[in-house]
Amino acid sequence: MKDENARLLERRAERERAARKQAEKFIEDRSRELYLKDQELERKNLELTLAESELRRERDLIAGVIDAAQAVVLVIHGDGRIFRANPFAAMIAGLGVGELTGLDASAIFFAPEARTAAQDLLRIARTQAHGEAGIMPLVTAGGEQREFAWYHSRLPDPASQGALLLLVGRDMTERERLFREVQRLSTTDPLTGLSNRRHFDAAAKLEVIRARRYGRPLSAVMVDLDHFKRVNDAFGHAAGDRVLVGVAGLCLRLARTTDLKARLGGEEFCLLLPETPAESARVLAERLRADIEALPFDADGRAFRITASLGIGGYVPGDELETVIGRADSALYAAKESGRNRVVLAAQPASST
Repeated sequence: MKDENARLLERRAERERAARKQAEKFIEDRSRELYLKDQELERKNLELTLAESELRRERDLIAGVIDAAQAVVLVIHGDGRIFRANPFAAMIAGLGVGELTGLDASAIFFAPEARTAAQDLLRIARTQAHGEAGIMPLVTAGGEQREFAWYHSRLPDPASQGALLLLVGRDMTERERLFREVQRLSTTDPLTGLSNRRHFDAAAKLEVIRARRYGRPLSAVMVDLDHFKRVNDAFGHAAGDRVLVGVAGLCLRLARTTDLKARLGGEEFCLLLPETPAESARVLAERLRADIEALPFDADGRAFRITASLGIGGYVPGDELETVIGRADSALYAAKESGRNRVVLAAQPASST
């Protein structure tokens, strides 16, 4: 009996030892598992910290770039109210950055005459991922009007499940001024301010096409100063330039804004008169001739005057520009041959159509 009890106790002890060993192994395995999970969490926390740091760095970099940008940068609600603005925008508006929040962007950043177009821009921007609106005028806080090119993009707005608009405006005033100046220089005679030969030829061809299409009258007046070389020889080229500028001024004053006024070269000018029959052109030419003759000039205390010969050619249906100009040029040659300081009207041939 004692042996049986001893065996039972021994088996119980063995079971307890096995259970304890199993528990110890379970605890060891769980501890190892928890340790590994803890290491994984620490690694992920480190990665998250690094990612957050990188995001903050990128956010700060982007914010710094936007704040330093010499452009108007606006984030706008769909109704046109400003949500965020950069310092340059605030400077242009003459307000603090925070003061712009909630204001109507079209009323703040666009000249009065451009506000309807600006509202159209914002309306279109709500339906497009990206786009540009070209150049619109902006009035600064100091009252200066500048030319800004505008670009827009849609941005998601997680807070409202809607969309915000990014509106960027770049100051193009100087570029536009230079462009207009280059354009002016490419089309204008630098001395007189009249059209140069290249611009005259291009614009005059369009007028001939218009006259042909609509059956409207058109006339050309060729003007050549008489004995102009004598002016340069006797009084110098500076005096000759003053004569050319004076004659150009008369052309600008007497002709209509719709008329083409050009210096074709040297002392030769041309007026192309849309909607003007040749007989009506003669009236203008006679007045121009008389006003040129009456112009007073002075060089080193020596007074002098100059005259001009003029020829008129009218458009005949079927004519090309060269034909009309050639007809006026022939009339000018006839004016020179018949004594100068006079107007000659070319005979109108029958229509070539």
